[in-house]
Amino acid sequence: MRLHENVCLICERPLLDSQKTSRVHDRYYYTCPHCGRFGVTGLGSLSLEWKSNNLRWDAKEQALIAGWIRSRALRGTDDVPLFGYSQNKGGTGAERFVYPEDVLNDVPRAIDDQLRETLINLGHLCDGNLGKWVILNRETDLPLCFAANIDEAALVFQGLQDDGHIKYELTMSTIRVQLTIGGWRYFERLRAGDESNKQQPAPAAAVAPSGPVRNLVSASRNG
Repeated sequence: MRLHENVCLICERPLLDSQKTSRVHDRYYYTCPHCGRFGVTGLGSLSLEWKSNNLRWDAKEQALIAGWIRSRALRGTDDVPLFGYSQNKGGTGAERFVYPEDVLNDVPRAIDDQLRETLINLGHLCDGNLGKWVILNRETDLPLCFAANIDEAALVFQGLQDDGHIKYELTMSTIRVQLTIGGWRYFERLRAGDESNKQQPAPAAAVAPSGPVRNLVSASRNG
């Protein structure tokens, strides 16, 4: 796989003409309908390309990385995550890169964590509109619940429904979800915790999360 083939380096899906890779200096930016918008450094792109060709993340790992990217954007993180493995040559010396392996280590994998993070994403998609039905695309929006396939997504939504947090309907092309009153109350408690957590100082060796994401910590390192 080569960069000019316009294939997402994370999920390996082909990109449309309007989503072609853009280059800024030695950075390459992708806008993937499945994974969201992210960048890689020149050396980082080669590393990701090698990883994709030789070791290959499985579908679940792809979903976790994509879910991490899209959750950050959904929750108000302004910066586009930049994946890399070494300091840019000629850079400022202060840039920090995200390591894909750290994302996989930090994204919660326990089922209760997956349900909680999914509910937070759904609450943000509702944008404060009580009673709103959120319409998710079955092909591109599964990362919002960190699911590798529709069967896993259905179990996640069924779990949230069993807990009394949502109502949901599956159609041939979409997933329709509505938060219940109990779901809204739980989301507001989680969001309040996220906002208070933003006031905590960042660890010395890491970049502070720039969005209201408590559990999806941006594990970054100096280049």
